[in-house]
Amino acid sequence: MGYLLGSIPVAYLVARSRGIGILEAGTRNPGAANVFRTVSRPLGVFVLVADVLKGIAAVAAADVLGTPAPIVAVAGAACLVGHWYPLFLKFRGGTGMASAGGVVIGLSPMAGIIAGAVTLAALALMRNTGRAGGAGYLGFLIVSFPTTAWAAIAGATLMASMVGLRAAYLQMLERRRGAG
Repeated sequence: MGYLLGSIPVAYLVARSRGIGILEAGTRNPGAANVFRTVSRPLGVFVLVADVLKGIAAVAAADVLGTPAPIVAVAGAACLVGHWYPLFLKFRGGTGMASAGGVVIGLSPMAGIIAGAVTLAALALMRNTGRAGGAGYLGFLIVSFPTTAWAAIAGATLMASMVGLRAAYLQMLERRRGAG
């Protein structure tokens, strides 16, 4: 279920509603940042919120079903994988930062919301989503250690690691394409 929630291509659908093929526009990334830059700021914010809600929904659904805490984090990870490799877009998805943020909020609401605020503030200052996400994760750790269950911290660390490793992998592929 987490994978299917993550597979909902919100950015693609929103851009398409405005006659724009997001897979060919801007960075060609079907995510909130590309919609923000190539379609409109309000629609980019809408996509951001919708992608965050996908992550929250994946975690909440697993929790409501009485799933043990470590498996709840796995449901969130499945949502992230669905966002990266969506069934409905021939497995061509976005970076997943917003969905990962939603998973973190679902795992630990207060720490996740604070981390989200830190991420948005850092994004406004740095204009770099990767660095802003790292700042948000650091904020999450600072806030969560004294107050958050270890399963939530492990889940957030899993999300941050997945996003970081995938970004590094994609950069490596891009460098190889440029060299060859």
